[in-house]
Amino acid sequence: RLVLACLMLLPALHLLIFAQSRSGYLGFLGGLYCLWVFLLGRPAIRWALLPPLAGVLLVFFGPRRISLEAALQDQRWDLWRLAWRVFESRPWFGAGAGAYNPGFKALGLLPVAEDPAIQHPHNIYLQFLSDTGVVGFTIAMTFFATMTVWSALRIRSGLKHAAGDALRHWQLTAFFWAGWVCYLFNAIGAHDYYRTWWLALAMTLLGILLGGCMTGPNDTSTDKAHA
Repeated sequence: RLVLACLMLLPALHLLIFAQSRSGYLGFLGGLYCLWVFLLGRPAIRWALLPPLAGVLLVFFGPRRISLEAALQDQRWDLWRLAWRVFESRPWFGAGAGAYNPGFKALGLLPVAEDPAIQHPHNIYLQFLSDTGVVGFTIAMTFFATMTVWSALRIRSGLKHAAGDALRHWQLTAFFWAGWVCYLFNAIGAHDYYRTWWLALAMTLLGILLGGCMTGPNDTSTDKAHA
């Protein structure tokens, strides 16, 4: 089983490593970190601070691809600036769904280095602000936050009280939770929320996660005693 699992994961790991996508690294490591801190590991604060500190050291002393210098030169800053300008021009309801490009062009603005035809700001949270304003952003973030927190609490309860096969169910569900959180981190630097593959993969993970939470067993010793 271990060999087969590794073989199935090889293409994804190859892509993760050699694509050198910083938003991919952020999502993958952020999801694993939250899984460790909030669900499976539950470490003391001093241990939980070590990975962020290691990340800071990598930014200053690691490979140039993930260095502070490379981050400051990233073209996304310009795209984020345009998204913020569109949001400032229409703060309550935004420029309309998928209207990032027409929105900044209507203000007489153009990206400095990117193609003027670009349709998204490479930040889904800023995309919600520029497209739907405060109202739409609040609705979207409320949905994301409630689904994430509710499922985490449900999984934590299952991990605490379940045993045997029930415990394995909640452990597996915890990894789907981490996958969903991975996409929430990935949304900071990528992609277009309306891009079919991004939305399909993110919402598929969320659907599996919620299904696991709704149908999860509670196979505890107390339950067996009552039975």
